[in-house]
Amino acid sequence: MATVGVMGNSGGGNTALFSTALLPRIAFAMPSCYFFTFRDSLMAIYHCMDNYIPGLIQFAEVSDVTGLFAPKPMVVVAGREDPIFPFPATRRAFRELRKVYSAHGAADRCHLVVGSGGHRIYADGAWPVMLKEIRRLQASRRRT
Repeated sequence: MATVGVMGNSGGGNTALFSTALLPRIAFAMPSCYFFTFRDSLMAIYHCMDNYIPGLIQFAEVSDVTGLFAPKPMVVVAGREDPIFPFPATRRAFRELRKVYSAHGAADRCHLVVGSGGHRIYADGAWPVMLKEIRRLQASRRRT
């Protein structure tokens, strides 16, 4: 069986994040510069309309949507100085996501990689974490 993963930055992070909730075939994910709380980002700062599903905030936060992916490997990537998706909102949302992963017994499969700059992917920090998760996933499949 093929291992399918998804990753992307900014608008690609949006696609990666929502696809994890909708496509069960995805085995691992790495959304970058699209992880936050709706209230602190999309509802507080002007954004393109394609970043938000109208009315979603009444039912779920970003961490709830992403939590649907648990216990599969998730590497969230963020920039500490990202003006579009403020890091304090990312940190708050990640704490909530960690609770979901913990409830699934998979807190060690949920990672936050933080770069020191702004709105971009931090590949040097993110890929080693994701590759470790992919190797772990492949090893578990060989055992079964």
